[in-house]
Amino acid sequence: MDKGAHFYRCDFQVHTPRDIQWNGRTYMTVFIRSVSMVCGTPPKYSNAWIRQRLPPADRLAKYRFEVQKVSRDGFVSYDGVRYGVPWPHSGREVTVRDVGGFIEIYREQQLMARHKKQAQSRTLAMCERQYANLSTTQGNVYPKPLGIRIPVQDVEVRSLEVYERLMEVGT
Repeated sequence: MDKGAHFYRCDFQVHTPRDIQWNGRTYMTVFIRSVSMVCGTPPKYSNAWIRQRLPPADRLAKYRFEVQKVSRDGFVSYDGVRYGVPWPHSGREVTVRDVGGFIEIYREQQLMARHKKQAQSRTLAMCERQYANLSTTQGNVYPKPLGIRIPVQDVEVRSLEVYERLMEVGT
């Protein structure tokens, strides 16, 4: 019996057994599905026909930006790879885009870094002069904390007789 779950090319698609449009191989958009419901038969659209229906690449270019935050060590994570950014931009938000095999990193519409896209994830792509003009402080990221010495208050030592006399006065 068909339970409605199909695996096809690592894409999990759930269809009910009542879905007569599912044939297991062709992809159908909502538009094509609605046309086929009206016509009664599923149309045989090719991938070339679907590509013709897509808007041109220059119209889609403005949607290819992704906002990322630069880590404190000066890297942006994109697609499993860490790409370097000049250190003054650490902790700030930048926009990243993938164009023609290159990763471009922008801050306020100004190109900061451009890297060749790495195929393997978990790699580092350093930026040229990423840590330029960054002074080291003997290996410390932060200045050493300064401790403030609080003077110890002197405590007066009294005998118990003083406290007994105070208790007699109160009664």
